[in-house]
Amino acid sequence: MAPPDNPQHTRMEKVRGRVLIGELGLLAVFLCPMVFGGITFYYSHKAIHQETLDRWKRQGYDGDN
Repeated sequence: MAPPDNPQHTRMEKVRGRVLIGELGLLAVFLCPMVFGGITFYYSHKAIHQETLDRWKRQGYDGDN
């Protein structure tokens, strides 16, 4: 194989590939709490929703305004 024309160019491509992987890692680290928080919110809302509506009805709010 012939050597690359510009060794600096191939080195920068390798560095850019590592930076991209690092950026994706940071994105994953910061998005995980938001994703799992959203899932937790959904399931807790689903579990408590009927009890909330019953409590509101006992207090006189029918929810059909």
